[in-house]
Amino acid sequence: MKNNNIVFAPNIHAGGGAVLLNDLIKSAKSYEIRYYLDCRFKKIICIDADDKNITWVRTGIWGRLLSEVDLWMSSSKGARVLCLNGIPPLISSNAGIFLFIQNRIIIDKVDLSKFKLKTRIRISIEKLLFSFLKKKVNTFFVQTASMRNLLLKRVNQKRQHIKISPFGYLKVDHSRNIKNDWDFVYVADGEAHKNHCNLFLAWKILSEEGIYPKLAITLSDRDSRIKTLLDDLIKEHKLKIVDLGFVPHKDISSLYKSSHALIYPSLLESFGLPLVEASILDVPIVASELDYVRDVCAPVQTFDPKSPLSIARAVKRFMQYKEPDFCFDSPAAFLHQVFEVRHDV
Repeated sequence: MKNNNIVFAPNIHAGGGAVLLNDLIKSAKSYEIRYYLDCRFKKIICIDADDKNITWVRTGIWGRLLSEVDLWMSSSKGARVLCLNGIPPLISSNAGIFLFIQNRIIIDKVDLSKFKLKTRIRISIEKLLFSFLKKKVNTFFVQTASMRNLLLKRVNQKRQHIKISPFGYLKVDHSRNIKNDWDFVYVADGEAHKNHCNLFLAWKILSEEGIYPKLAITLSDRDSRIKTLLDDLIKEHKLKIVDLGFVPHKDISSLYKSSHALIYPSLLESFGLPLVEASILDVPIVASELDYVRDVCAPVQTFDPKSPLSIARAVKRFMQYKEPDFCFDSPAAFLHQVFEVRHDV
């Protein structure tokens, strides 16, 4: 059966992408839509997983290729295909292609050396596919002005072909006042660009000054390498960092409200959903001084995310620790140090 409206979303099954996909499906009841969804998405989908309009895509290359063939066969001339995984369909068709890009890494210049080997290979392939297939796209959709400006450099399209649409429900629970259990919270998995290493090193710097803020993080089961680093730092420096593990999205509001501030040291984002959610709840934000942050919120303190010392200083400013005043030595005191104080030479 030919379909005029298609949502193509293989490989979306967790994180912010899954939240947005669920929001989209909830809002699409007035449309007749054919969905191609990752089989891992069954656990959180908001509609019946046996719906006849859903084609479940198996993980891996073969599952993707089979879904591409089925998409090509089922899309009619004049159909509209909305692709949510950042890559246009591999097989050409007569359908109009609308591409929603929520992964900045695909279109930005990013150092992949700190990513896992499997992730580096996947991202490299996705970048090549995007470069090869981008001409097939009729209209691009992004979530922020920064993403639009970046995409304009990559696709050489006129501005009307790149539209900004930060969609989503973003319903948060304002109903309860919760005790502040944490000084800071960072809602993110352990991918390299999330910058946990520099965040932990900032906490190490603070500990050397006798400052021990309580930080809650939300690493996944796949983040064993960063968890090992954290365990070592906690043992050596007594850092007050607690990994809560995966937190369901329905419980995120409570986590924000149990914290004095959201800290967000990520090196790049296409959107930064936690920044928006924290803003809605009036939770103060301490974040990277980068365009993606300013696109969606007004942080109370900012820092250079590549500098653990800069992160530590921003944390101290937020916690109202006073930095020691800088003062000069007199020339006479300096000469005394050189010529009168004993040195072992």
